[in-house]
Amino acid sequence: MFEPNRPDNNHRLGLEDIADRDVFSRITLLASSMLGCPIALLSIIEDNGRSLFGQTGITIDEASIRAWFGAASANDAEPLLIEDAQADLCLKGTTLVAAAPFIRSCIGVPIRSDDGTVLGALFAMSPEPGAFRREQIAPLAMLGELAEQSIALHVRTRELGAANAELRNSSQMFRQAERAVNIGTWRIDIAANRLHWSDQVYAIAGVEPGQSVSTDDAIKFYQPEDRSMVMAALRNTMEHAKPFNVETSITRENGEQRRIRMVGERIDVDGRPDSVAGIILDCTEEHLRNVALKRAAERDRLTGLYNRASFDRRLAKAMQRAETDPVTVALLDLDGFKDVNDTLGHLVGDRVLETIAQQLKLKTATGVFLARWGGDEFAMLFPPAMSAGEINTFLDELLSEFGEIAPFGDGLIKIGATCGVAQMSSSATSEEIMRRADLALYRGKEQG
Repeated sequence: MFEPNRPDNNHRLGLEDIADRDVFSRITLLASSMLGCPIALLSIIEDNGRSLFGQTGITIDEASIRAWFGAASANDAEPLLIEDAQADLCLKGTTLVAAAPFIRSCIGVPIRSDDGTVLGALFAMSPEPGAFRREQIAPLAMLGELAEQSIALHVRTRELGAANAELRNSSQMFRQAERAVNIGTWRIDIAANRLHWSDQVYAIAGVEPGQSVSTDDAIKFYQPEDRSMVMAALRNTMEHAKPFNVETSITRENGEQRRIRMVGERIDVDGRPDSVAGIILDCTEEHLRNVALKRAAERDRLTGLYNRASFDRRLAKAMQRAETDPVTVALLDLDGFKDVNDTLGHLVGDRVLETIAQQLKLKTATGVFLARWGGDEFAMLFPPAMSAGEINTFLDELLSEFGEIAPFGDGLIKIGATCGVAQMSSSATSEEIMRRADLALYRGKEQG
């Protein structure tokens, strides 16, 4: 009657380490008392046979219980009523019938798992024939349900423990992954206005993990000029469910500045806004690399000034507005620099260029875009707000300060400069205005 569907169910369900096996002995004691019989036993299937989990009025070895269950089993899993075991061809030869305690009658009910799989059985037994009636199966089945509930509770507890262990492992792996890529997770509970940080966000911000941090506290980590932008992005996400992706700088508690990229989106539950969650990536190293690459692309390696390509881009944008905002440029060429290179060498020439570039940076008016045009030439793009008179005055003062400008040994190297200026207020090309400035420079050289 109780042939198992899966012989390894107790291993699958973890019944071999069930915490309270005494509950099964108490169930058999109740069965014996309720049905007025001297013997009751409860057994659960093992993959190597059957294991007695509870017993009352009998002490039975593993071999005897396996023989009894084997003889009492059938292909259906229905309750069993045997009025006289001596008349049963399968049972009369078993130890429990042929020897003490000389079982003559019994009833039994299957013990099942939550999915209906037969795990074992609960039996009530008597040495008297005809000791049980069919209506006694129902109360025995109720006791069997108690056993099933105990097993189900154990299984759920075991599954919960396994899930918790898996969650702990997953959390640990997630924290390790966060640390490896320097990414942390965050969440804002909208209703409670409560901010939650993962450990790595604490690490990125330089805050002790677990320390209470409010939304207002978190905003203070951002640069003052970026705080309104971050708050606007959060509000837009909360109110309109628009995801955001911002890159900004923060100042850690120790004063160190870091560059972060923050991504967030709104999470709705049952159609209502519940929270805003996302990640924070510490991209400081990437940012510094990009800044270095951008500087290398925009700046002259020797002088640190903007290079010709940067000047060309800036000039091209200015020329697009030339009809409304006149464009003025100047080319400045060093006088006598070739002689320095020829007589003192290129290393000294480089020092001269570095010195002049630094002095030009210090003296150049606000808003003037200064670049090394190439060789010993420098270019300037003036803002539209500077008048022609202001530009001429600035250039006259700048050129007058050239002379003994570059230190060399115990003395100074005399360097002069000539300047050519061009202005255009039409939609001409960048090449045209620079050609005119170069022509003015050439004429200035001729005039000495």
